[in-house]
Amino acid sequence: MKKIVLLAFATLVLFACSQKKEPVGTEAQVADKEYDKIIEEIKSGMVGGLYENVEYLHKQNERYKEHKLVTEITHEIRKMLVDHIVKKFEKEMVHDFANYDSAIINANTQLFNGNPDKALKIIEPIINEVEIFRELVLADDSATIYRIFYNVVEEGFYLKVIHGDSKRKIYLMPERFFRAYLTYGITLVELERLDEAKTALVKAWEINPVHADVYFELGEISKIQKDQKEFLRLTQEAHKIAYTKAKLARCYRNFGYYFIEQEKFDDAIAMYHASLSFDSTQTKKVLSELDYIQKYTKKPLGKKPSKEQIMAVFKKHNIQYGVDENLYNLIYSLGRALEAEKEYERAKFCFRVLLELTDKKEFKELIEKIDKMPKT
Repeated sequence: MKKIVLLAFATLVLFACSQKKEPVGTEAQVADKEYDKIIEEIKSGMVGGLYENVEYLHKQNERYKEHKLVTEITHEIRKMLVDHIVKKFEKEMVHDFANYDSAIINANTQLFNGNPDKALKIIEPIINEVEIFRELVLADDSATIYRIFYNVVEEGFYLKVIHGDSKRKIYLMPERFFRAYLTYGITLVELERLDEAKTALVKAWEINPVHADVYFELGEISKIQKDQKEFLRLTQEAHKIAYTKAKLARCYRNFGYYFIEQEKFDDAIAMYHASLSFDSTQTKKVLSELDYIQKYTKKPLGKKPSKEQIMAVFKKHNIQYGVDENLYNLIYSLGRALEAEKEYERAKFCFRVLLELTDKKEFKELIEKIDKMPKT
């Protein structure tokens, strides 16, 4: 039912794009009175919830489509619709968003259990709704864009590096939309519907281009398609925005895979061992890849490469060991700026990220300093 109502909404908005005609003279006064009466009547009928009112406005649009004031009426209906959506979207969609959360969790559970077909049946209806809202309610235009960020680091990177001097105002999109697209894309990858998967993941990237997981999933498509050049590019892009040890480790495992495909096995081994320095929970995956190298080359792996040997491989391929330098500087500057503005919790988040990535005493002291400040 929701999908039908939203499709009706699409029809309404598309129909409302005709050119406004201005009445003149005595006829204008009569038209104005009639117009005012009609609009007041329409407004008085908006007593339902979000979906009910969208459907109601669509019916009103149909009712007056042959009226002599059709242009003026449809323009006002469109304005009412937009105002209604903006004011009531967050308030009245809470229950539906809870349904979105449940669907996303259930779909990911099915994926984990190896049932992508079941996952698709769960997530696809959600995507159908999200698509319509994105296209017709939360669509970017010349003045406004809709994005979602998981934390102040992602927001800061986006504003500094991507948004830059743009004058377009940023509004936050429901976070579930991003997760829905990501889950849908992963599901389609599992089903080997790769073109559709890429489309879904690109949409996830559009609303959050600073979340490394999207690059990783797009990279999986490149893997399957044997497009090593694109796989390398996506991994490099992910590394630029990887602000946790787990994400850095995945970057290095990806570089390891790339070097296997290039038959640069010593370099691959170095990358896999480097990854474990950042995320030892993935030891099983790394050992599996190292075992593959040994079986493929029919040579023993030998001793674990030294730190010096690993760093030499990073230098040879111009790969940053640890967090990207530009990202590090941005997070540090952002944390300091937020601290100066007395936005202490957001500043602490930045310092915690840097402490995890570097284990530097400086960041521990900055966090402790903020914690000792009097609470206001």
